[in-house]
Amino acid sequence: MISRKLFRVSAFTAFQLLIVSMIPCMVVAQNNKPLPLLIITDPKTNLSRTVGEAHPLDHISIVGAKGLSIQIKDGNDKLYVNPAVKPVVHFIVGGAIGKHTV
Repeated sequence: MISRKLFRVSAFTAFQLLIVSMIPCMVVAQNNKPLPLLIITDPKTNLSRTVGEAHPLDHISIVGAKGLSIQIKDGNDKLYVNPAVKPVVHFIVGGAIGKHTV
């Protein structure tokens, strides 16, 4: 009887794991919109990579933006670049130091 009770618990636990592991897959499948990418190009090597942070005077490209325009604000929340959306938008990081937002 002890082993039978343990079997039921482990079977139920396996079922729970199966259900829980399926939930994130369903959420990911429903949220497959491509996000805009921030890309930096190294001027010395000409190699590009996606970035989450940049330094002053870095050359950044935005790829995949939606809407009519892009607003880029500096560390003082001052708008310093406001280009129209195109397939690829290039800008140079400037403005006040601190957290910039795109």
